[in-house]
Amino acid sequence: MKNAVSPLTSTIILIVFAGLLGLVVISWGSSQVQIASCQDTSISVIQIHGQDDACFTTDSIEINLLNNGNINIDGVKVIFVGEELQQLEVQQSIAAGDAAHVSANTPVSGIKKVILMPKVGNELCSQKSVGVDDLNACN
Repeated sequence: MKNAVSPLTSTIILIVFAGLLGLVVISWGSSQVQIASCQDTSISVIQIHGQDDACFTTDSIEINLLNNGNINIDGVKVIFVGEELQQLEVQQSIAAGDAAHVSANTPVSGIKKVILMPKVGNELCSQKSVGVDDLNACN
């Protein structure tokens, strides 16, 4: 009579092996997924001849932004500093490495500064904001 592995023992070994294989796959998969966060975000105002490519009209601002971060930006919060302090959100996606023209209606007059804050998902990235101090009239 030959010694063989009992059916119960072989079932337990098979379950343990399948569990270990599942853990390996989950561990590998989670290392492949990049979670979007403000840490990987960076925006800047495009400059032409050393000047920010930003201007204003009677009722809007026009700014060309560059997403020089590693992840897509889902929107931009615009803060207007003028005779009053107002803010609004522009729902405009900018892919990583891309540039975009951002236009926003100005709710205040006498704008002295515009602050642009990137948004990733539902998270505002206040540490990654950029400001534009010298706004000229658009041509």
